[in-house]
Amino acid sequence: MAPAERRAQLLDAAVTVIRRDGPDVSMDAIAAEAGVTKPVLYSHFGGRAGLASAMADIAGEFLAAEVAVALDPSSPPYVQLHGAIDIFVRWVRDEQELFLFFVSARTEEEGRPSVLRIADSVAEAVTPPLRLYYEVMGRPTDDVELHAHGIAGFVYAGVEHSLNSGTLGEDGVDVVTSLTDFMWTAISGGSAPPR
Repeated sequence: MAPAERRAQLLDAAVTVIRRDGPDVSMDAIAAEAGVTKPVLYSHFGGRAGLASAMADIAGEFLAAEVAVALDPSSPPYVQLHGAIDIFVRWVRDEQELFLFFVSARTEEEGRPSVLRIADSVAEAVTPPLRLYYEVMGRPTDDVELHAHGIAGFVYAGVEHSLNSGTLGEDGVDVVTSLTDFMWTAISGGSAPPR
């Protein structure tokens, strides 16, 4: 098997085991699911942190692509923001075990929770439409990247709190609306959320 194929197989096995057994799954369990020895798993990722980094990059790419679709410039800005936040909330609700793995697993390079790599990817997707919104509104764009990362971090923290406190709910609608309304007020310069 080619190295890229083996790596993809190992990542798939990790996702399967984490979904089934939870975020504290052992590297032994992941290797067993993949049908390889633990040293083979380590040779591809260097350890749990490397595995978490690789998985976070894939999740971040997926979420950034989904968020980019939600940020359709033909939609009103509030609808775009609501759609982008809804995508993240739905992903966390549907992939709770993976999300909790990303929260607990440290990345190899930065030593920070791997979920923040996902937030970085989402922030990069948010930056261009946010910049456009600021330009249309006549606002300075100097801090747009900072604001995009702030939005991603705010949503991540709010969703993590909702998940941990049991308030995420079945569909996450209340969380999405609450986060969107709060963020809208900040982005729009104090305007009430449109209804």
